[in-house]
Amino acid sequence: MKKFRLVAFLILFLGVTLSVAAQDRVLVGFDYTRTGIKPNFEDPLQDVDSYKINGLVKVAGGEQGFKLRLGGELQKSLNREVISDYLGTGMDIYRDPYTYFGVGELAYRFKFIEVGARAKFGAEKLHEDFDYEFTRAYEFRGTLNAGRFGFTPLFVGFKKEPQGFSQYFGAGGHIRF
Repeated sequence: MKKFRLVAFLILFLGVTLSVAAQDRVLVGFDYTRTGIKPNFEDPLQDVDSYKINGLVKVAGGEQGFKLRLGGELQKSLNREVISDYLGTGMDIYRDPYTYFGVGELAYRFKFIEVGARAKFGAEKLHEDFDYEFTRAYEFRGTLNAGRFGFTPLFVGFKKEPQGFSQYFGAGGHIRF
């Protein structure tokens, strides 16, 4: 948790620092994801699979129309199975691994609606005894913007796993500096 707080602070600090020099170019966001889309209204955070913070800098494009953003993302998965049937005992091992991504986003904005696609390439270490592994994910997002704030009511993502691509859903919000 300390590492997550430190990275969150650094991303926010970087966003504030860059916002002084480049108005309306830095986007700092927070998302949560889940593998199932069926909501649990009694305990909405019970089935959350992961949460993530991201920071993106606009490198091309204006307020309206197409824009290109580049940045990074830190994702923490919750209660993820990393080893199944450990040594034939029938027990599974679960961990809360971190994944570090470099992110590229192409988005189109018309008035207050923005649609975009993100390609994410990074590394994750599923268990403390394993090495870092290369991973990639792709997301398609729809965002509603109001001033400097934005809300993503739904995004769909696909992440490369050893057995193929897994699908996930999520929601989030961001602030632009």
